[in-house]
Amino acid sequence: MFSLLCCCGLLVLSPVSAWDLSPLLQPAPEVSHVTLFGSRAFLSLSRHDEQQKYSLVEATWPERPRPFLSYIRPFPNKELQMVGNCSHAQRPVSTDWDGISHLVVLDAGWQNTCSPKVLIYHIFTNKQVSLSQDLLVCKLFLCCLQWQIQEELQRTQTKSVIREIALQPVRVDFECLSGKLTALVVDTVTLPIGTRAYMGETRPGKLAILDLPTGRWWEVSLSTSPFIPPVTPSSSQLALSGHHLYLASHHSDTLFRLNLTDLRSSTPSSSPNNQTVDTKLEGTLLGPPRGLVVDPRGSLYYCLARDYVCVSWDIHRPLRAESHRVLLQSADLLPRVHQLFLDLQKQVWALTDNNNGSHCVHISRPVLLYPNWDLS
Repeated sequence: MFSLLCCCGLLVLSPVSAWDLSPLLQPAPEVSHVTLFGSRAFLSLSRHDEQQKYSLVEATWPERPRPFLSYIRPFPNKELQMVGNCSHAQRPVSTDWDGISHLVVLDAGWQNTCSPKVLIYHIFTNKQVSLSQDLLVCKLFLCCLQWQIQEELQRTQTKSVIREIALQPVRVDFECLSGKLTALVVDTVTLPIGTRAYMGETRPGKLAILDLPTGRWWEVSLSTSPFIPPVTPSSSQLALSGHHLYLASHHSDTLFRLNLTDLRSSTPSSSPNNQTVDTKLEGTLLGPPRGLVVDPRGSLYYCLARDYVCVSWDIHRPLRAESHRVLLQSADLLPRVHQLFLDLQKQVWALTDNNNGSHCVHISRPVLLYPNWDLS
């Protein structure tokens, strides 16, 4: 397949780059999320039905032009990831790299068959991390686990039951969190207490936190200052930048910012189940965002589905329309954006349903300084 480019008044044929999933899956599923590690790309695939063999695969990065197709293989191995094989990913919704050597996978599970969980894989060995190793989160069953632990603690009056429950597939009512976990970002700041992962939810005013060294998780309630209009923060989209976590929703144009200083210094044992953290209402975006990412220079990128456009906002300036830059607008290139991500050079890419066959669209290179930069 070739795309048409206009150069110096001439029409030029340019080969299209794409990940070809057809050797593994027919029909080829939608790529919903990607995480890069060097020249490797870990792809989360939307599950069409119960007969789909794989939902987590590995490909080469960048996408290669035809006929030199990208290498595709199941991750972590060729064992089928069928529905009901709950030790493997069922519906991975988000993945991230822990900054060392592990891929962290947020799996939404599958209806009442497999519960939502977090899977951790060693990137160099392609092996799932076991509970006997440093990271005690091989399979963390999130749904309703907290309530079951509380009930067991009241019955047995011992904390040793926590590890036993985490080791076993807990069969309870999975509707409480099934389908509600939407995003995961790993906080790679090196601290004595270890790495954290923040998990977004569709439920307003909630943020799940996972402590990777211990495998414990808890929820915090998100609150805003009382003097602003009553707007409940949503964490269905997350973007990490320095000491702050930006939170947004697919269904709202409001952007919130959470200072992570206190959360980073807290430990799971010192964090009560009903902990409340203050979030700042940053302002109003140009519309409900699709994709959310911040580059090292302090530019927040997002796309607008209604206008087929991707824009950036300098987080050092007030959140207003004049603080934005339009980067790319095209109904052909951006028909539906699933994710924005950074490559190794910190360039911004969009993962999209591109109708010319490609999955990834180059959005922008890092901007050193904005025009009319205000240094006061």
